[in-house]
Amino acid sequence: MKSTVTKVAVSLVLAVGGWWLYQTPAVALSGEKSSSEPVLADTSHSTGYGAQKKMHAVGPAHLSRQDSAFPSVYDIPNPDAAEDNEVAILSSQSKPMHQRYDKQRYSAEVSSMSSLVNDRRETAAKQGLSATSLNPISVGLIGAFEVSNVEVRLEDVNLEASGGNHKPRVNPSVLKQLQATVKQWTFSQQAPANYFLPLHGLFNDPDGDTLTQRASLNIAGITVTGNDTLHIQGIPQAPIVSPVLHLAARDDFHGTGQVAWAKVNLSLPSVEPLPEESLHPLEAKTLYRLETTHLLEGVYYNYEVVFCEAWRFIDGVAYFAASDNRTQCPQDIQLQEIGYYSFNEHNDLILNSNVDDMRQQRWQLKKEYPSTLQPGVTNYFTTVYGNTANETYTMQASKRAMEARLNIRTGEYEYQMVMFDYLYPQANGQYVLGQIGNYIYDWRLPGIPHESMDSDLNMQSWLSDLSCAQLRPFWQSSEMAGQGETGDIISNSFDPYGKDPHPIECAHWWHDEWQKEYVFMNLHYNDYDIFVPGEIYSYVLKPKPQYAHLVEEVKLNFQYFNRKD
Repeated sequence: MKSTVTKVAVSLVLAVGGWWLYQTPAVALSGEKSSSEPVLADTSHSTGYGAQKKMHAVGPAHLSRQDSAFPSVYDIPNPDAAEDNEVAILSSQSKPMHQRYDKQRYSAEVSSMSSLVNDRRETAAKQGLSATSLNPISVGLIGAFEVSNVEVRLEDVNLEASGGNHKPRVNPSVLKQLQATVKQWTFSQQAPANYFLPLHGLFNDPDGDTLTQRASLNIAGITVTGNDTLHIQGIPQAPIVSPVLHLAARDDFHGTGQVAWAKVNLSLPSVEPLPEESLHPLEAKTLYRLETTHLLEGVYYNYEVVFCEAWRFIDGVAYFAASDNRTQCPQDIQLQEIGYYSFNEHNDLILNSNVDDMRQQRWQLKKEYPSTLQPGVTNYFTTVYGNTANETYTMQASKRAMEARLNIRTGEYEYQMVMFDYLYPQANGQYVLGQIGNYIYDWRLPGIPHESMDSDLNMQSWLSDLSCAQLRPFWQSSEMAGQGETGDIISNSFDPYGKDPHPIECAHWWHDEWQKEYVFMNLHYNDYDIFVPGEIYSYVLKPKPQYAHLVEEVKLNFQYFNRKD
């Protein structure tokens, strides 16, 4: 760090006060006692209430002090040095006290003092005055002493070296207890970890200073947060032998460099690798799926709203998390252990949970296939058999891909929709791959005879023709719902003509590019259904209970915007 060196003969008086000039003549530095002896606080105690010691102003040839702990040259704090050094100052009544300066205040006061000293020196030179004829100057809370031929250097003040403030210290007994605690932890590759570690009493400061603590851990996928109590959580991404938890603390009086920190390391158990035997496709990854509820974010809805769940199965332990909003899936750090799992003779996953509505479940993976619409994403077509109900899902290990189903932008132009992979059941018990999508659009314009609002669920496949006779028998209800300008909007696809035994209104359309016939299910609105821009609307296509193990329940969330024209 560049130091500013100024050789001046100036008057340095420690005093609390603002900006003023003394009008009495200066005391010549002849080696005799000054008529007024400034008193310095003993900085060996951070409280600033140590024994008072006297300093005599002496001649340039033999500058001396009774307090040998102080350097022979008064160091003016450097504004570019470490922050929050503690310096001893005096009030106008010579009472000892300490003042903590931050970097900005140091910079301002040092700059002001240097400027005034230089101004006085230049004025004296112009008037032909000697340095010792200058009146002493008191600048804010930083003083200058009138000495001859002494270099006043702007650099750091090392108070610990001068018997002042002390660095934090480590409590060995607490350290031993913490080491014993972390040795009981376990880490496995791809298995969520969630631990808390109280650090109370590990670091203490002899001067009672407030401490800044930091912690880090060299396990990829694990985060460390907190201060007095650490939260260690995440999913280890790779095995590692003897990882280390690094802990450190510092006060505000020794800078921010590495030497300012008191440091300790805790040795943690190794992260165990994945088992060598082949894993089930549903294991060792976070899987996302969509669900519906009437109660979310502390709000009860008169209709079903769509949200996201996260699941993870690893080393026989099941983890689960549910989102508290309609646009995002849970993060890995939210996963909580809820039970255990095993596999039966059919390779179905058997879940035993401590959660009431999922006490025992059988997860049957029916299809695993790459997405045709979301590159790099794998779909896991899975039926979950519960105690009271069954349901089929398209699950994905991509959080981004699943969240796309929760954030569909619509309403700005005709048929603005996003298509997603879907498996359609066939008469032979097989499935044909296709796509599914929906939209919301307001047709209300003067002179255009059309229904006020429009939504259609489009069910398409480039591999095969689809028909209402083939698909409609599987479904029980089709509903779009959300908050409108005048109240709840709840639209459905119920056949208003009553000519068909099935409750879903279904029709056919032709796909010119594929040369295939597809179907759509129309949703009905009334004149009072006014969608709110930016509001979220949930669409749910629910199968009949007897077919819930065969077809996926469609769940999508739409964010509506007004048409652009």
